[in-house]
Amino acid sequence: MRILALLLSLILPLSGGAMGFTAFVESSEFFSVAALDGMNSLLAESGLILLSEGYDLTLGRELLLWARDGVMASGSAAAMLESIAMEGSALDMAATLGEALAEFEAERQDAVDLQEAGTARKYLRYVVDDEAWMENREQLATLLRLPALARSEIAGKATFRRYFDREGQEFGAYFYTEKLLLDGVTREVRLEYGFQPQKGLYLAFRCPDSKGKTNTRISAHAKWNGEGWTVSGEVRAADGTYTAQGKTNSSLTLNASRKEGGVTRTHSLTLWPGDSAADFEYVNDKTLILTGTVYYAPAELAEREMPATIGAIEDVSAALTKPLLRVLRQAAPDSWQQILHGLSSSVWIDAQKEEENP
Repeated sequence: MRILALLLSLILPLSGGAMGFTAFVESSEFFSVAALDGMNSLLAESGLILLSEGYDLTLGRELLLWARDGVMASGSAAAMLESIAMEGSALDMAATLGEALAEFEAERQDAVDLQEAGTARKYLRYVVDDEAWMENREQLATLLRLPALARSEIAGKATFRRYFDREGQEFGAYFYTEKLLLDGVTREVRLEYGFQPQKGLYLAFRCPDSKGKTNTRISAHAKWNGEGWTVSGEVRAADGTYTAQGKTNSSLTLNASRKEGGVTRTHSLTLWPGDSAADFEYVNDKTLILTGTVYYAPAELAEREMPATIGAIEDVSAALTKPLLRVLRQAAPDSWQQILHGLSSSVWIDAQKEEENP
């Protein structure tokens, strides 16, 4: 969801408050007219309210899923989210880390090119060895609200940098360690990013394991073109490849290529954003699945109380399935199976299992 928030923040002014989304589907080469009518009946009473600190998803006026402060919940089930949940931007986080590691701080005047984001004229460097990491990891885990970090170890050293421009404004950061051990898996981790408003965004991340079998890689570039952002990005992970290409003031295309049931499927979503709505086109393996419009407007993000019990991610998934199937049956009794099958073969299989074990 945070990746979605990042992408949408390039299109919409999310920083000022929560944004609400509703949708309407218009045509399809895949779905029948009955299916389209059923989907529109469902979407008319559904919506998403999104803010970087949390989100609410309703389906048929029923609160289906919400997330706050690192907790995701549906019904009575909840699960801790292993994601950064602190308030403020990535630069605020970098400054907080710098304060926590102040004893390791050293200033360098070397220039560093952060591509579209600009050139750093100096940076503050923090080098932590394995012993210092063990001493500080619980504090860092608390600051970042990443519980798993408290269980991590490094072999050798970890290097952290904070980048500053010519005027002394902080606009980027860097982290690298050759061997990070977490939950029995050793990985090399390299992250570098920079951002300046109405100028550019640069993000590079790679995380190969020690055996060379998996390597998550993220590359994102965005340049301000005077009216919007020219965007180029790619994510390569074990389950597939995802790309973003285009202009936020013209059209933006998101592609996903991944294996489902031993077959590689390609999904493509193109958006044409405007001031309060974005037309969309969704294509799956060259078949036009849906066209329509997504509408957005400022909204209130309701406060939610922390659930009494914290469960597992699987508990949340199970809690989601039953209301989803129930609402689909009510909104489109003649076509809900077709809707699920069109979403994903894996979603369809899960739905069948849920029917067998209600």
